[in-house]
Amino acid sequence: MILDATLVLIWCAAAYRAWMLVRHERTVWRTSFTLSLTCAAVAITLYRIRDDLDALTGAWNLTTMVSHLALTAGLTFLLVYLDALRMPVVSTRRILVHAIIGTAVLVTIVTSWFAAPVHDQPHGDLRGVAGVAAAVYCLVFWAYLAAGLLAMGWTCLAQGRTFRRHDPARSVTLLVIGISAFAALPVVVLWTVSLLVRDRPGVDAEAYGTLADQLMPWPLAFNSLGVLSLLVVPYVTGLVTAWRRSRRLRPLWADLIRRHPEVHLDLAASGGPLARAQTRNERLLIEIHDALRKTPVDLDPPATDHPITAVGAALCRSSGGQGLRAAELLPRAEDRDDDIRQVVALADAYRAAKDAA
Repeated sequence: MILDATLVLIWCAAAYRAWMLVRHERTVWRTSFTLSLTCAAVAITLYRIRDDLDALTGAWNLTTMVSHLALTAGLTFLLVYLDALRMPVVSTRRILVHAIIGTAVLVTIVTSWFAAPVHDQPHGDLRGVAGVAAAVYCLVFWAYLAAGLLAMGWTCLAQGRTFRRHDPARSVTLLVIGISAFAALPVVVLWTVSLLVRDRPGVDAEAYGTLADQLMPWPLAFNSLGVLSLLVVPYVTGLVTAWRRSRRLRPLWADLIRRHPEVHLDLAASGGPLARAQTRNERLLIEIHDALRKTPVDLDPPATDHPITAVGAALCRSSGGQGLRAAELLPRAEDRDDDIRQVVALADAYRAAKDAA
């Protein structure tokens, strides 16, 4: 069941990235990321139905090989994507190097599959097949898979820490993908161990392989959730940001509206939870600005190096004053973001002064 759930998640992730590729400019990182996910989805789908397809075609273990070929192609695209994360520009030469290495792995897999005695009956992942050809097949594929997982884990964790401040959605995605990559490495290790100890007396080599097969869907599902978090995290982050900002603004807003009820416009917010929260915050900001333009304050002392703190304290001390309007005493905002930060800082200063009173 977990494998079926993983299939749904990885196809959703691949469809989402394909949709983003169609809607946006086709850069190297976006194209390689989409192709990598699509190849992985195809590979896991073929792996899931390999016995049925082999029985239908009569070519035993052919679907397993095609599944591994698709995953190998996906790993090649993945390595290009990781280069695009690390470098401002990915040179054609680097892409060509990845293509050559990936092609060499593909040729090795196909050649060893034809040479191995795997054409008469089902053999699962071929790790239990005797002979040098089958061993080469497995070890080359697993080595390339492990290299891709190591590169993915190392790069995504490093890049996730870099992006976390100004782009939380991308940061979460990269961190989850990096963790899932390192979580998949023990699966490859267990597969390798099951191959290396299969001829040792008294050792149940198949137990290692079975455990690896049971663990394999979980990192894949985690990886797909990481990709899909690009859809969820911005929404959740927006909700949390709106809620926290509203919580900080409301004490100052409530006091100013009590003084100047005429600036308050009672509008019913429409849309989903995020749209309603953002609309309410926008109304709070507008009404605070309107009320500050009408509210005179007396600064004590009149001159200060911290006008926002001083105005917040002055607003807290009394309901009126004889001095300048509060809006005239605040620094001029450079842009929209600076204006929001300034109003939130004023609300914090007001609340701090009120708590201290």
